Amino acid sequence: MSARPAISAAATAPAVFAGLVERFSQISAPDQLGLLNDTEALASVGQVPMSQFLSFAAKLPADGEPLIWSSLAHSLVNLDKALCGARDRPAFRAYARALVQRPLTLVRLGRARRRGRQY
Repeated sequence: MSARPAISAAATAPAVFAGLVERFSQISAPDQLGLLNDTEALASVGQVPMSQFLSFAAKLPADGEPLIWSSLAHSLVNLDKALCGARDRPAFRAYARALVQRPLTLVRLGRARRRGRQY
């Protein structure tokens, strides 16, 4: 069963949103991408707080689909551009960097292990 139809309910029901965030790492990759995209779209027009989008982003598994991470990185760059001149931009940049470091760390560890290094 797809989790995507629940996003409109999540926009108005905090309990539904909390449940989706809690299960986010367990749903299918297409549904993860859909929820991220749908929530970002709703947030960009003020229907939900941007924090809802960032809550899903924070739950994306570090070993998740590279396409989803790529899409998320693109979204974070666009958010950064929208925050140009904003007082909160440095804090957002630190958050975004930490977020995208998660899958990159796994890639580095995987390469190091293939070369025989242990961490």
